[in-house]
Amino acid sequence: MSNSSDQLNLSDHWHLDCRITAELPEDRVIGTRFLINVFIGVLTVTIGLVAAWLLFINLGLRQNIHEWDQRMAEQTAEVAELQRLQTEYTHEAAKIDHAFDLLQNPFVVSHFILKLGRTHPEIMLIDRIESTQSNIVIRGSLNESSERASLILSNYIRELRADTDFAPLFSDIVMTDFQRLSEDGKLNFEVTFRFRGAL
Repeated sequence: MSNSSDQLNLSDHWHLDCRITAELPEDRVIGTRFLINVFIGVLTVTIGLVAAWLLFINLGLRQNIHEWDQRMAEQTAEVAELQRLQTEYTHEAAKIDHAFDLLQNPFVVSHFILKLGRTHPEIMLIDRIESTQSNIVIRGSLNESSERASLILSNYIRELRADTDFAPLFSDIVMTDFQRLSEDGKLNFEVTFRFRGAL
């Protein structure tokens, strides 16, 4: 045995290296696999925390929306009542404004009738005068052809609009009806005087 050792120039304590280096674990303190696993774990935990936070925010928003929907449903009746009262107050305020306008420019029925009696054309017959809160309507007839009657009424309405007594009281004076009766051939008309500030 000593002869063979001498021939191969081997030391007295030699042995064969039987290690499989490629299959041995890494001998570093922190291995690459460990670092990859730590990174993946941290990433997973982070994603989980973000997802949990978003879910928490979503649930909070849904709860707030639900609470506000309940409050709005509870107050729907109150809002409807307030809107109704506001509408009534608006109408009442308009009536008060209209009354104030009438006080500023008082309307005297007798004066109105006398004015119509003095100014209307002789061939025009006034049969009826009706009054409401918003207007005055006069109805009558003309024994003329359609074209001539229309011309007479248009000129008369133009004169009434320009009249200094009527202009402050009425926002407009219009012909609201014009038709011929078949029985006697007369033309019936209707003229409406609209008060200023009327609803």
